[in-house]
Amino acid sequence: MPPRFLTTVIEAAAMAAGYQLLVSSAHETGVREVDIARTFRQRRVDGIILASMYTRELVPPEGLLDGPAVLLNALPAGLSAIPSVVPDEAEAGRTAARVLLDAGHREGICLIGAEPGGVKTPRDSVAAVERLQGILTELQGAGVQIAGAVGCRDWQPGQGFEATRQLLARNPRPSAVICFNDRLALGSYQALADAGLEVPADVSVISFDDDVFASWIRPQLTTVALPHYELGRAAVRLLLGQISGSGQRQPGIQRVPMPLRERSSVRRFTHPQATEQTSITA
Repeated sequence: MPPRFLTTVIEAAAMAAGYQLLVSSAHETGVREVDIARTFRQRRVDGIILASMYTRELVPPEGLLDGPAVLLNALPAGLSAIPSVVPDEAEAGRTAARVLLDAGHREGICLIGAEPGGVKTPRDSVAAVERLQGILTELQGAGVQIAGAVGCRDWQPGQGFEATRQLLARNPRPSAVICFNDRLALGSYQALADAGLEVPADVSVISFDDDVFASWIRPQLTTVALPHYELGRAAVRLLLGQISGSGQRQPGIQRVPMPLRERSSVRRFTHPQATEQTSITA
């Protein structure tokens, strides 16, 4: 998620509680996280929120345990006494799959961005693993198998474009695609248009994140949103509980629900899709 946006959310929640926010970015300055944590502790800050740009596992740096601390958008690699706040990516995957199932899709569901057993995913991406897990769990529970999947090392429009072209070259072509983020979906839209196919009349598309353009492209993209404000507020609440002493630091993971933004990119079938296809071929 955009680091400046997340910083704004945290700052608003902190200021509402009477605290000021000091910010340092390891990504932009090249300074190590351990040095940042040590510097903040030396300045006797009340607490530290270590926020990641994308959901990933990390080893909490030394110094973070020396006072109140929370991991935001990150999971500790191994055992840790530091609590973490992350999006509920697995439930988001289930949500995306349920949207297609509820719309009557039973065949031709394909994935763009990750594949079962595949290695072509962004490095250290927790979202890729957990979204895939949720999608497969929901589909398999309904007795539905995916028709194809293309993993992508970089979740950008160009990767979504090429992945969609690969899927369209197969027979039969997909009737619906689940893109693992909105940037992939943007590329998928273009590939479908180049092939003379319409969304959602020919191919339904659903995605994740609710990026800024999701409601601007046509048709508007149905997506499962990252809960930016809720993540920031939850992290600040956990930290303030430690600072005030009203809440002891307890290790654990707080998963924040990702809400569905239902728009116009998923076709709804009057009858189950398999039945409709049988009637056409008869």
